[in-house]
Amino acid sequence: MKTLISKEQFKVLTKECNALEDQICKFENENDIPKDLLKKYSELSDILIDYENAYHPLPWKVSTLITDEIKTQMEKKQLKQVGLGKLLGIDKSRVSELINGKRPLNLNIVKKLHTELNIPADFLLAHS
Repeated sequence: MKTLISKEQFKVLTKECNALEDQICKFENENDIPKDLLKKYSELSDILIDYENAYHPLPWKVSTLITDEIKTQMEKKQLKQVGLGKLLGIDKSRVSELINGKRPLNLNIVKKLHTELNIPADFLLAHS
């Protein structure tokens, strides 16, 4: 699957996705919509959603860029959620919410992610 790396690409693909949506809406019967048109629309939608989740997460969520980096560092350090919780000073359920993007970061957690997992502070701040 293609991934977006810039705001300009996001704008271009948004226009393309909107054009596909306009084509799809012209069909009165869902069964008449060509499969390749639906597939392309679905693929573009997924790319756009991934970009938004990474670069513009909802206020109560954590960017997927950060959660992916946390998971990468956990693998490198061979940490399970319990071990990460001990390093960060939080319980396992909070770790689960954090790595699944369901709990926002606070300053204390950002500091510990930087010091304990060696995630660059500028990266954490840029994507929080």
